[in-house]
Amino acid sequence: MSSHYLGTNEATAAVLAQAAQNLNLGNTAAVEQMLAPLLEIPAAKPEALRLLGLLRHRQGRLADADEHYRASLELRPAQADVLFAVGNVARQRGHLGEAIAAFRDAIKLRTHYLEAHFNLAVALQESGDLPAAERSYRTVLWLQPSFTPALQGLAGVLIDLGRPDEAKPLLRRVLAETKEPDKAAALEHALGVVHQMQGQYDVALVHNARALALKPDLAIAQAARADLLQHTGHTDEALNTYRAVIERDPLNMAAHAGLNTLLYRLGRDAEFLHSFDASALRTRNNAPLHIGKANLLMKIERFAEARDEYARALATEPNNLSAIMGLAAAHSGLKSLGEAIAIFEKGVALQPNDANLLAGFAATLLQARDAERAREVALQALGLRPYDQSALALLGIAYRVLGDDRDELLTGYDRLVGVFDLDPPDGFSSMTDFNYELAAYLDHFQTDARGHLDQTVRGGTRAATGLFGSGHMLVDRLRVRIDSVVRRYIEGLADAKDHPYHGRRTRTFGYSGSWSSRLCDRGFHLNHIHPAGWISSAYYIAVPDQSADDQAKQGWLKFGEPPWDVGLSEPVKRTIQPSPGRLVLFPSYMWHGTTPFRSEQSRSTIAFDVVPR
Repeated sequence: MSSHYLGTNEATAAVLAQAAQNLNLGNTAAVEQMLAPLLEIPAAKPEALRLLGLLRHRQGRLADADEHYRASLELRPAQADVLFAVGNVARQRGHLGEAIAAFRDAIKLRTHYLEAHFNLAVALQESGDLPAAERSYRTVLWLQPSFTPALQGLAGVLIDLGRPDEAKPLLRRVLAETKEPDKAAALEHALGVVHQMQGQYDVALVHNARALALKPDLAIAQAARADLLQHTGHTDEALNTYRAVIERDPLNMAAHAGLNTLLYRLGRDAEFLHSFDASALRTRNNAPLHIGKANLLMKIERFAEARDEYARALATEPNNLSAIMGLAAAHSGLKSLGEAIAIFEKGVALQPNDANLLAGFAATLLQARDAERAREVALQALGLRPYDQSALALLGIAYRVLGDDRDELLTGYDRLVGVFDLDPPDGFSSMTDFNYELAAYLDHFQTDARGHLDQTVRGGTRAATGLFGSGHMLVDRLRVRIDSVVRRYIEGLADAKDHPYHGRRTRTFGYSGSWSSRLCDRGFHLNHIHPAGWISSAYYIAVPDQSADDQAKQGWLKFGEPPWDVGLSEPVKRTIQPSPGRLVLFPSYMWHGTTPFRSEQSRSTIAFDVVPR
């Protein structure tokens, strides 16, 4: 069809409408033939490019679809639907930063764009920006309160944020309305996870059994059953269940992770990591297994072995971002900083809008003594996620290295670290009596031979996750005191809307996680931050007598020191003496750890993260 015959607006519009109709009918050849002449007509070209992008999108030619969509936007920028389509293509390609930006641009043009708000929430959740994902899901539900996918998505975010009490009613509401067995199985599994987070393992097993009755091959529920079995003391049965799941599905990474972290905690080093190697012999798609094994090797600082595993993954999947990030981190661990920087640069070239990648890059640049570039990369990450705790922590260190006063404005070690000695909860005459009973209760959970792989504890254990909301009387009474102090601490924050800490102040707050830790002789916490928090904490239940010495400062809490040597002459900015009944509050992006101690007495704490509501 020649463009000569499409000279009138009516004729052009008719052909565009016919092309759209054929596209919906799947008449690919007809669509191509109709659109070709329209690309020569300026007034029709933006819409023709949009339709051509949609055609390529449906054909799975994502790069071509992206090119056509963006060409349409260059000619006519204010197209919310095309921006939405760009976001969908970017998300399918794994370019989450680009997807998030496109969805937000679509929403700017169409404020109540339900689908864009929902897909934005999903992309934020996939990127790990859970607080932003929660806000987006709640916006979707404000627009359409009965939108089931958003209810389920929000429940998932709340679970990941450590707020099971809020997730429960959402999951039950969706389950009550679900008629499909597969969806019901997924919801029963999620309810099991919620109860597990609260330490209600027997109830969690009931929901898990219901999930598997509805869908016996639900791999995530099978792995979860093994998790629950170990929590109820059935360690051997848990190991056998993990192995059975892996036997059926060699690429079940959750089962591999669960099996090997349990083996590590049990001290069964001869079996540790073998499942990855055995499964690699049974499948052609070895990249996930190499990455999974390498991730665990990184946690125990076997960097050379991790480097080799990441390299094997990249040999088969050269653009796998997880492997690229892992390989760069392994080189950083080996102090091969030049190689690490080159690998990060490759990753950033592939996905310039990945905040996690940029944060890892900034950390390596700090170790390489390039604080100026680290500052710029951290700011780039914050441009994508303004409240990214890792990026804020790295920015603060870059400022300190550069002698920039903005570190004090951002971090404020004297202003923002709050120290409070709590009054005894109701029913107790002293904190000594209360903490004695609390310690005895929490000791029941400290049964591991050594700490978890993904935790900062060295020379001790961490357990009893999901303490708040678990229904235990002592914890509930303590939380009343904690709630009061947290509320007062928040009220004391400055009214500074543009500050990444003060600016998040709200009248209401919640907890994104709560757990207990116990350190033994020579134990300590590695320097770290809390990526999912806003305000973090340490409540002291019991401390060794040696902590009373304010010169040796054994077992003391320290702030400001990053986990690597970045050239700071005085890395520790402030220390706090632990004392039973003392609560310390501080920004989640503030580097913190503890000094080791020598004692037969243990050091027991409860910690939690606060998030704004």
